Amino acid sequence: MKIEEYGMLDQNKRKFFITIERLFGEVSGTPPKVAICTYDKRYSMAELFKKHMPAAFDGTTFEIDKSEIGDIFKFRLKLYGKDLEPSCLLINLKEWPIGIILSNAKHIDFKNVQLAFFRSYYPLISRTFFSSVELLKLLGRIEKTTETDIEAQRYVVKRYYGKKETRLCFAKTPYSDLFLNAVSEHMWVDSIVVNLKGKSESDAVSKLRIGRDGIFSYRNMGFAKFFVFVLEELLKTWNDELYKNTLENRARSFDDVVAKPIKIKLKSELFLEENDALKFIEVIKGLPKWGYSIISLNKFFIELNVLDYVSGGSFDITVPASNEIHIIPQTQVTPTVFNRLLSFLTENYEGEIQNV
Repeated sequence: MKIEEYGMLDQNKRKFFITIERLFGEVSGTPPKVAICTYDKRYSMAELFKKHMPAAFDGTTFEIDKSEIGDIFKFRLKLYGKDLEPSCLLINLKEWPIGIILSNAKHIDFKNVQLAFFRSYYPLISRTFFSSVELLKLLGRIEKTTETDIEAQRYVVKRYYGKKETRLCFAKTPYSDLFLNAVSEHMWVDSIVVNLKGKSESDAVSKLRIGRDGIFSYRNMGFAKFFVFVLEELLKTWNDELYKNTLENRARSFDDVVAKPIKIKLKSELFLEENDALKFIEVIKGLPKWGYSIISLNKFFIELNVLDYVSGGSFDITVPASNEIHIIPQTQVTPTVFNRLLSFLTENYEGEIQNV
C-alpha cells in the first residue's frame, strides 16, 4: 500500500491529515520529530492549556482545529518572553488517550524546550516508552505493509543494569540480526535508524528513526504515511495491551481495597547479590520529584514504598525473585502517574510486563 495521495483515505482521515500538513507548514532541513505521550482523560486539554500555562512559558499561545479523529493544537511557544521558532503541534487523539507531539525544531530545541513545555503538565500528561521487542515487531510490520526492504544504518544498544554500557554502532545489515545480537550480549536495542528501500531502484529511499523513548523522526515521507505505516498499529497495541490491561483502574481506595499488582519479568537474573539490590535503589533515586522509603532489604530481596510528590500517587515495589520486579499501586494512582513510574523502570530494566 502506498499513500501518495490522500484519496486512498476515508473522508475523516483525509481532512485530518490535510489539516495537520497545513498547520505544520513547510518541512525544514531537519527531519520532522515525533514524541508520544498519554494524557488524563478526565480533563479537557484545551481548558488545561488555557488555565495552567507554566510561568516560564507565559505568553505562549495556541490555536485548535477539531476533527472526528482528534483535536490539533498549534503552539507558538514563548520562553521567558522570547518567541521560539518553529511552532509545534500536539495531536490529541480521541480514540485512544494518546497525544502526538510533532515538531520541526532542531533536536536540542525539541528535547530541551518543546518537550520540557509538555513535561511541565505532569501528572496530567506523561511520556510513553516502548520495549525493544515492540520496536522489532514494529519494523516487521512496516516491512510487510510497505513492501520495502529495511536496512539498518545506525543504532544504539544499552545495558543499564550490571556493568552499564552504551554503544553507538554503524552497520548496513538486516535489522533483525541487530536485535538478536544485542540479546545474546544481555543488552537491548535502544534506538535505531533505518532506510526503507522500495523494490524498484526508482523508488525514493525513506529514512526512519525509532526509539524506546517514544521519540521518532522521518524523512522522505509525509505525516499521513508516517502515521498509517508507523504509528497507528503501534498506538492501538499500546492502548489495548498496556493502557487497558495495566495502567487503567489500578488505584486502591476505600471503595476498592484489593491490590492490583503487575510485574516486570526480566530477561536475565539481575538480583543475585546484595549489591544488586543497592544498585536498584540507586536507580530509584533517579526519579525526579519522587521519594522512597526502604521497608525491607535482605540480600537481593527488596521492598520499597515510592511516592510521587507531584500527584500524591504511591506504590509499593518489591523484588521477590532474581528476575522479577513487582509493582503494587496504592492510592491516588492515575494511568498517567502509573505510566510515569512504569516508563522509568522499563527504561532501565528491559522486560515483559505481566499481571500478577
